[in-house]
Amino acid sequence: MTNSDMILRLLTELKIEHQELKEQLEKLQLKLTALERENSNKKTVVAKQRRPSRFPTSFHEWRTSNNRD
Repeated sequence: MTNSDMILRLLTELKIEHQELKEQLEKLQLKLTALERENSNKKTVVAKQRRPSRFPTSFHEWRTSNNRD
């Protein structure tokens, strides 16, 4: 086997390996995107499920609650 044949074979193997790695990277990026979407959906659900605070949230509410006491 000549040097040029060996170089061509190695380049072909590298090209195939590069393509496989690109495909794996794309799959991982899709999974990451899906997980980020799922995580952001969970955060919004948790935020919506919180109990309203017993404490006044505005100055007007604070003032009226103090006037009642």
